[in-house]
Amino acid sequence: RFAAQCAAAAPGPASAPLGDHPALARLVLRRYDEALARQRTAPPSPPSSTALEPATA
Repeated sequence: RFAAQCAAAAPGPASAPLGDHPALARLVLRRYDEALARQRTAPPSPPSSTALEPATA
């Protein structure tokens, strides 16, 4: 129903929903696994300085 409402409201052509397609599920899981692997092997990032510096006039 949600996809049909979105397609009806689209200003142009809209594709069919891809959420339950097995190839999309495999792609999402592969990308997730790749992102986890990169995160585990990446060097630690330096701490960011988020503190605000006092304003000078």
